Amino acid sequence: MLDHYEFDRKNFNAAVGTREFPADSAATDAHVDYLFGYLNNDELDAKMIVVEHDYVDGDFLQDFASYYVSCHTPYERYCKRLHFFSEYVPRAQFEAIIAGEAKPKHVRRLRKTYLGFIVIKPLPDAIIGRTQLKTYGDDHGRRHYDALVDYDVHLFGVSLRVRSLAFQEQDQALAACATVALWSCFQKTSRLFGTPAPRPPKITMDATMSFFDQRALPSSYLYVEQICSAIRQNGLDPEVYGAAACAEAPVASLIYAHVRMGLPVLLIMQVEELGQHAVTISGYSLREQPIHANESPYGNAPPLIGRRIDEFYAHDDQQGPFSRLLFFAPTCDHELPYFEGKWKRDDGTARRLTPTQIVIPVYQKIRLPYLKALDWVNRINLPIQVIARALDYGELEWDAHLTTTNDYKKQIRKARTLARRRLEYLLTEQQPRFFWRFAAMRGNKIVCELLVDATGFTKSFPLMAINFYDERFATRLAAIAPYASDRLSKPYRILIAREFRNRQGPPTKMPAPTAGEGA
Repeated sequence: MLDHYEFDRKNFNAAVGTREFPADSAATDAHVDYLFGYLNNDELDAKMIVVEHDYVDGDFLQDFASYYVSCHTPYERYCKRLHFFSEYVPRAQFEAIIAGEAKPKHVRRLRKTYLGFIVIKPLPDAIIGRTQLKTYGDDHGRRHYDALVDYDVHLFGVSLRVRSLAFQEQDQALAACATVALWSCFQKTSRLFGTPAPRPPKITMDATMSFFDQRALPSSYLYVEQICSAIRQNGLDPEVYGAAACAEAPVASLIYAHVRMGLPVLLIMQVEELGQHAVTISGYSLREQPIHANESPYGNAPPLIGRRIDEFYAHDDQQGPFSRLLFFAPTCDHELPYFEGKWKRDDGTARRLTPTQIVIPVYQKIRLPYLKALDWVNRINLPIQVIARALDYGELEWDAHLTTTNDYKKQIRKARTLARRRLEYLLTEQQPRFFWRFAAMRGNKIVCELLVDATGFTKSFPLMAINFYDERFATRLAAIAPYASDRLSKPYRILIAREFRNRQGPPTKMPAPTAGEGA
């Protein structure tokens, strides 16, 4: 049976509706309303729905086997899957595409207009299963969705593809909000690091195997310790920033530094008057100019790129995929950063969402955390800003993010802004798989950059290199470095001199720091 409809609210409700969850329930459901609005937006502008009946969804099948099959109520095991397209294809032409009789250009057009799918679970509540929808556009370079996955989809024998990050609604029986947030995170980390991508029941069992104060199933919440347990059980290490760090650290830049590499971030927030809630952040909005004076209440961070971030995009199981979180930086001492989203009070005003923990599932070889790596910028920021002002460059902004050697080499090869011999050296040298890139930016141009080995540790002097993109700046920095002993230790000064001397090509070997001369 082929169900093929024009996209409108009535047809959407009918397609979502099931025996357990009829169309009139869909008309008043918050998740259904969000998803309709998401697809009906001018950005995606869905025009067609195709319904795939009796669909076997692996995630729900494991839920079914873990819980529902043993219930007295006879739950169905089959789902249905709704596919969306930004162009309407007449039924006869669509049937010809399915039968393999259509012209190749019609098949290509169908693939080009594919927007993704929503799995509808056969439950009386929490019906939104695995959902993979296309993101909105970049809005002239403002929006960035870095933590996405290319998913291959097959519809009646036709191969389709959507770039997204899987989302699903929280199932109170099997998954707390943190469980489905982790499930979304693992979708991407499995591609980044080759680690498992477990389904919700497995995540819940991993989280509760050694620390619990409730039954594993049904599950209603997870502690941060349990979230960390689930991360470790799946081959990753949890990097946790607690309430104190969230209060003092540059929160927007910290999240950006990981999401920029494609690594999703688990954000735990205190929802005003309601309690704690976990979401998965996969993207951000980056403005052309700073919109925050400082990111921390004490102004103790160097000027970081997070000052230009005004919103993040989060998988919020109580709202929907890529839900917008407005970011508000502190404006005075002792004020905490906070977010606002679709969480509303009865009068329609936004509830304040205060970050209490940030949990990042990192690969085990990434040992140097963000704030420790940022210390290297703190130690050289003042001399660099002094030089920038002397050259009338204004205040330089640090673009600090985690990267891989392959991604870095692709970027510098494409940009070709380094001297030829230096570029050849960086492209051919052996580098750690993961490192921190701290680029001092003048507008959209890099003045210099620090590369810090993320697989090392603080006492190992993990600073790998300083690359100069601006000759005037390089000359000034090399001139003042010997006299900046109050800001720069001897090993740092040696490295600057070495890199300046060899800025056109490979560096000479750097002498190891002597005893008592830390960085």
